[in-house]
Formats: sequence, structure tokens, C-alpha cells
Amino acid sequence: MASLRITYADRDEHGVIKTTADPPATPRAIDPFDHTPLNLAVEADPARAPATDQPTRIAPRLLHIGGIIVLLVAGLLIILIAVSPAGPRALPMGAPTRGQGAPAAAAPTSAPPAAPTAPAPTTTPPIAAFFGVGANRAPDIAAGTPLTYTARWGADWAQVTAPGGGQVWIARGQAAIDDPTFNALPDAAPQPTPVPARVIVREVPGAPPPCATADDIRFTSPRDVVVDGLTIGHVEGRSCYSQNEADRTADLLAQAQIDAYHQRRHP
Repeated sequence: MASLRITYADRDEHGVIKTTADPPATPRAIDPFDHTPLNLAVEADPARAPATDQPTRIAPRLLHIGGIIVLLVAGLLIILIAVSPAGPRALPMGAPTRGQGAPAAAAPTSAPPAAPTAPAPTTTPPIAAFFGVGANRAPDIAAGTPLTYTARWGADWAQVTAPGGGQVWIARGQAAIDDPTFNALPDAAPQPTPVPARVIVREVPGAPPPCATADDIRFTSPRDVVVDGLTIGHVEGRSCYSQNEADRTADLLAQAQIDAYHQRRHP
């Protein structure tokens, strides 16, 4: 293999390959059929060799960043297409365009106010009737039926005569009469029996009846006075008021005779 070695000795101070002023008379002929590669390697000068560190390769990074930007732009376009309103619709044939004086849209007219609805009529419940106070239920009386009030039961019930002639009782709350008229009706309720007053009689001692004459003495107590089996006298107790008082008087008189007897025997 033919080779041509060029060294730093063949270069000038600017790095340009030096040439001779007179080229060789017989230049080297190159065989066109010689397929031996020509070695044009240049020996590197260790003193003047460039730095071995290669510059940072930024082309792949730029391609990566560019791909991300393209994806973001494509996604943004898809979102804008999805949320954008529909395009203008085609006008029907014969419809005037905006430039041809299309008629303005008519202003919406307000709906007429609804007519007020009348409230539903309320039905008055019938009047509950009874055959008596605390008795069984009678047929109800229709509200508004004219009634004749004949009596009352205390302050809670009223007796009425229906148009058919029957008499029933209704509650005071359903009686259509005022209080003075209701209170003026005869009360059919049994009235409470008055309790008689309790009378206490006490005997108050007063002045004793007079004992002026013998006819006034109504109680007597006669007895004999006996001492040691010997009758020494006779006494009689008298009273105008009670027998006890006559007996007590007889005892006093008998004791007085006994005392006198002993004083005479033993002075």
C-alpha cells in the first residue's frame, strides 16, 4: 500500500504544508487500476496536538426537546377543536343573508298573567249528635240545619230538636248560639243536694230554778241515822235539781247528827 506521511516538519508556522518551488520533474503517476488505499494520515505532534476532550453533543437533546414541543402543540390543537362551537350552518335556500337586509328577530312577548284560581270550597263537618249525655251516638246532623234549643246539661251539652222532631244532645262547641242564650236554657243536669248545716247544741248552765216552797222540791232522800246499831235520829235530804244532790244533802245531815252524838257522850 502506497502512503504519503506528512509530519509537522512539512508544515510552516501557520500549519500549511510546505511545497518546493520546483516540483519534481517526474511526478508520481497514479495507477488508475491500483485500488490500494492511499494513506494520508498525518502524524500528530504531541506538543501541538489539540485537546482530546470532545465537545458536548447537543443534537440528540435538541431533537428530544423538539419532539416534546411538537406533542404539546398537537394536544393543544386537539383540545381547541373539541371545545370550539360548531361552525356556521348553511342557510336554507331563499333565506336572506346578513348583507341582504335580513329581518331583525322579533322581541319575545311576555306571557299573559295566569288568572287567579279560586280556593277550593271547604266543607263544614256535620254535627255529632247523641241520644243522651254519655249515651249512644245518634245520626249526625248536617251542618247548617236549623235547630231548636230546648235545654242544656251544665255548661257542656245542649239539647236540640231536629226538623224531624227528635231530640238529641250536641256538644256546646257545636251549638250555634251565644253564651247568654245558652245559659238561659233550663239546666237538665241534676243539681247537687245541699248538705244541711250541722247544729251543735250545748247546755249552758244558767240560774237554778227557785226552791221557795215545798212544791218546788222534786227530789228527796230520807234515811235513819244509826250509830253502833242504835238509831239516834232521822234525816231527809231534799233538792230541786237532782237526786244526787238530795243524797249528798242527806249524807251531810246524817254525819252532823253522828258528830253531835259523840260529843254528848264524850264531852
